[in-house]
Amino acid sequence: MTATLRGSSRIPRYRWVLHRLWIAVGNEALAYTAATGQPVRADRTWSNLYDLRNHLAHSRLPDIDEGLVRRFTWSRLGSLRETIRHHLHPGG
Repeated sequence: MTATLRGSSRIPRYRWVLHRLWIAVGNEALAYTAATGQPVRADRTWSNLYDLRNHLAHSRLPDIDEGLVRRFTWSRLGSLRETIRHHLHPGG
C-alpha cells in the first residue's frame, strides 16, 4: 500500500484533475436525467458521460485508458456544450 501511494505521487496533477472533472460531469448527467424523469440511458449524450464517469471512478489509475479520456475531452467538448445548452435552454 505504501509503495502504491508513493508511486501515485508521480502521476501528473492535471490527470487527476481531469478525471475528477469528468466524474463530476457524469454525476451531473445522472442527476439531470433523474430530475427530468428519464433514464440515464435514454439519451446517448448523458449515457456516454455517465459511462465515462463509471470508467474513471471505478478503475485504478494504471488501468484507465488515457487515450479514451483525451479523445473524449478533445473531440467532444464542442458538441457537448451545444447539447447541454440545448437541454438547459430549449428553444433559446
